[in-house]
Amino acid sequence: MLLVVLVGFGEAMLVIALRVVGWFGIITSTYNGLLKVFGSDGDVALYAGASRNLDLNIILLAFSLGFLALAGILKRLDKIVENTSTKTNDEN
Repeated sequence: MLLVVLVGFGEAMLVIALRVVGWFGIITSTYNGLLKVFGSDGDVALYAGASRNLDLNIILLAFSLGFLALAGILKRLDKIVENTSTKTNDEN
């Protein structure tokens, strides 16, 4: 639903949203992972849950990198479309 609304505002807004979600996920998973690895047992139980399992952090990091990659692909595709439309207008 959110992506449909963002597409209505243009592809640049979608790229910005993908980058924000991607960087937020990377920062969150990195902070949580470092806390689980280097934190004391009390800190881990208080801030990161009872487990030191890093599976969810790795999955979140992978999805966040995917969002950033998709944002980069959309940005590059937008530049390609812009260049081809400029060449088409120059030929006419």
